[in-house]
Order: sequence, then structure tokens, then C-alpha cells
Amino acid sequence: MLGLRLSAAFCALVGGVMVASNTSVSPYGFLVLCLSSGQLCLVPWWMRDRLLLLHSGVVLVCVDGLGVWRWLL
Repeated sequence: MLGLRLSAAFCALVGGVMVASNTSVSPYGFLVLCLSSGQLCLVPWWMRDRLLLLHSGVVLVCVDGLGVWRWLL
């Protein structure tokens, strides 16, 4: 579980830097942020924390999905 949390934090950091760099790799930063959000959805699912799962699933994935739609599609 700790490895998943560390991986999610690392992906969020890398994805944020990619988006903030405003270069040709910026759109792909949203894919890395989606990966981070997916990992953050697994943690509350394993812990059976429905409220945190709802937050992670709806807020984080929808925001990242909007970014992917806006930048890549």
C-alpha cells in the first residue's frame, strides 16, 4: 500500500511538472496525472473508504479526463 501511495505521489509530481512546463510534452502530463488518480482510487477501495473513493473517482479522474479531452483530443 505504501508503494502505491509513493508511486501515485511521484506520478502526480511528474505530471504536474509536465503540464506546468508548457512545452510539447505538456498534454501528456495529463495522462500521467490520470495514472496518479487511478492509483489514488485503488487505495480507498482497498481500505473500504467509500467517501474517499467517491472523491478520488469523481473529482480527480473527471478533472484529469477533462484535461486529456482538452489537450489531446
